[in-house]
Amino acid sequence: MHALVWVFWLSPPQIQVVPVAAALVPYAKKVRRQFHDASYYLDVDISDNELNKMIRNAEVTQYNFVFVVGAEEKRLSMVNVWSCDGSLEDCIGWMDP
Repeated sequence: MHALVWVFWLSPPQIQVVPVAAALVPYAKKVRRQFHDASYYLDVDISDNELNKMIRNAEVTQYNFVFVVGAEEKRLSMVNVWSCDGSLEDCIGWMDP
């Protein structure tokens, strides 16, 4: 799909956090802050685009991973992890400090 995809630790755009609804933007920003504090580079898509468009924009920008967050992920303190090729990789969680 892409001519060049950077390895994760060298990639300038490592992770894009995509909230499924505007009400989840604060949670997406919390995810960004927590992972950023752990030395990862993340952005949050706060556009009013549809979910598929936000994921596609992240792919075109060549983020290595997209973290999709919805109400269930917020409730469980998790994110859905999508790889740069658009496939669901895993769900990960963390404990709040």
